[in-house]
Amino acid sequence: MELTLDSALSPGAFPGHASYFLVVLAMLMSSILALRLLALASGVAGLFYSALILSDPVGVFWEIAFITANAAQLVLMAWRSRTVHFSDEDHQFHQTAIPLVPAALARRLIDAGAWRDIDAGTELTRQGEPVETLTYIVEGTAEIRVDGQPVAACRRGDFVGELGIFSDHPATATAVATTPLRVLMFERQALMRIQRREPEFRLALDAAFNTNLRHKLTSANKTAVDNAQPA
Repeated sequence: MELTLDSALSPGAFPGHASYFLVVLAMLMSSILALRLLALASGVAGLFYSALILSDPVGVFWEIAFITANAAQLVLMAWRSRTVHFSDEDHQFHQTAIPLVPAALARRLIDAGAWRDIDAGTELTRQGEPVETLTYIVEGTAEIRVDGQPVAACRRGDFVGELGIFSDHPATATAVATTPLRVLMFERQALMRIQRREPEFRLALDAAFNTNLRHKLTSANKTAVDNAQPA
């Protein structure tokens, strides 16, 4: 098939365009399952294009390899998910913090952390110092202070330290437990080691951070509206 503007816009070229569109769309997914499914669909479209439109055996070989790799990962994800076991706290974290993450990956992420009870008055982060732990609050409240002044609060379902845990930038605020806390805590070095071994962990955490950021913005807007209303 000769490559011309007409051929690129012809109906026969549609599977080729669909293949690339689906793989680009897959890269935008925060859900690993959705990413794999879209990548698989991209491979099928690419195989159809290479085999029936281009008659390209090399393209057919690599599309089959791409399809096989993604299909194998989907089967492996399904098998791992069937063998995963969660405690009540683990299940709550999975459903509220990382609902789009497959159970097997969520299990490995939870295993990288530790469930802890934190006393009131404990600092989770300190302004101007490196962020050494990522904390997910299950019960209790932490106050966020900038230059000693309270500016916000983190409660059940919130992360503390997510903005600096993967960077070398110091904490922009101090987070102090104002009540006893029940938390899932991750050490920075442990997260960095796991991220190097399994890049999908970063995708899982980014999805969790984005979900939590929306929750924090909604809570902050509600607080601002409540404070603006006359008594």
